[in-house]
Amino acid sequence: MADVKHKVERAAFGAAIDGILKYVNKDEEDREKAFLKLVDLSEKFMGNTFSKESYDAARRMIREPDSKWMQYVNRILNEVDPHVIKMSALDYGFEAAFCGKKEINEMRVKHQCNIPWLILMDPTSACNLHCTGCWAAEYGHLLNLSFEDMDRVITQGKELGIYVIPMPFLVDGKLYFEDVDMNKEQFYHFLENDADLSTSQPSPGDVMDLWDKLLKEYDEIVHIPMSSGLSASCSTAMGLARDYDGKVQVVDNQRISVTMQQSVMDTKHLVAAGKSAAQIKEILEKEALESSIYLMVDTLKYLKKGGRITPSAALLGSALNLKPILQIQGDKLDAYKKVRGVKAAKKNMLEAMKKDVEGRFSDYVTKGQLKLHVAYTTDEETARQWKEEVQSVFPDIAISRMDPLSFSVTCHTGPGVLAIAASHVLDGVE
Repeated sequence: MADVKHKVERAAFGAAIDGILKYVNKDEEDREKAFLKLVDLSEKFMGNTFSKESYDAARRMIREPDSKWMQYVNRILNEVDPHVIKMSALDYGFEAAFCGKKEINEMRVKHQCNIPWLILMDPTSACNLHCTGCWAAEYGHLLNLSFEDMDRVITQGKELGIYVIPMPFLVDGKLYFEDVDMNKEQFYHFLENDADLSTSQPSPGDVMDLWDKLLKEYDEIVHIPMSSGLSASCSTAMGLARDYDGKVQVVDNQRISVTMQQSVMDTKHLVAAGKSAAQIKEILEKEALESSIYLMVDTLKYLKKGGRITPSAALLGSALNLKPILQIQGDKLDAYKKVRGVKAAKKNMLEAMKKDVEGRFSDYVTKGQLKLHVAYTTDEETARQWKEEVQSVFPDIAISRMDPLSFSVTCHTGPGVLAIAASHVLDGVE
């Protein structure tokens, strides 16, 4: 129903743009009237999405035809194809300003933080001209966004219908939410300065608030929490879902991090194929053991802090430069092997994954239904090199993603982690 309403409103907005474009292209001298009419229409259509002062400022700008902004607008109208203008107006005006701004305002209140209306991204700031006023003038190469980061931002922005409940964690007793009120740099600052970090699960209230909101727009919800063997958030969600009469299906397919992301992509495919939430739950849970993760821990410090190894074992392991390799198979996180040095750890992880690929995943490889993933913590350049190493060993298997581990995982592993993962993907999933 919401989708139909959206289409109708977009069509009405598009028709209004067509009328205004036809009017302003007749006579350049009459454009001021047309622009003022457009502002009046926007104010009526968008209501209090923007302040009255914003609309008044737009009117003042229009009444100054010699200003740089009106000269710019007139040039666009004179030189740019009308269809391009219309689609830009629909994307920036209707989709971003009208639809997007309302949701942004709601999220700003809910999460008590600023959410940008527009994100401007540079592939690079590697310019040596240093022109006055240019944002690239003061940026160094270390501030460049990687292709993976840009792709992740754009992809997540496009993946409508996927909602993420941020995992909470405590820093010196204060509650934070990942990517809501703490960024990566702040998190690692706390981590490296021995702050008291611990993880928690999302509050039942936050989970139910999101479900209630979504059920006003959708008939059913597929909720995919972290593996039940690694977090109590799964069993909590299952308990809450009992009060929703089957409209919320909580999936425990025993995945985490990059393999869990693949489950989300599988879910989108199943939704598009017309599967119900209950059917999707059944399919995904049958896939519970069809994934594998191996990760190298660079320091024993955080395993010691979490009580997973004794202080004496951590001291000895550090002296010997031991790099534990952990594995996640189903709902269990187990020690796989201890080796000396990063090079040996990489070699052993690749050998372990090769054994899985040639053994229990061999049929999936033949059918083109296996994907590899790379995960890391702090050093993105090292992660890229690791990705290249992985691809050289498995040239015929696609590496679908290279993503940082979540804060809730990194609390227990520390920085410097490298991981390789594999997951079966459903037939037809890209």
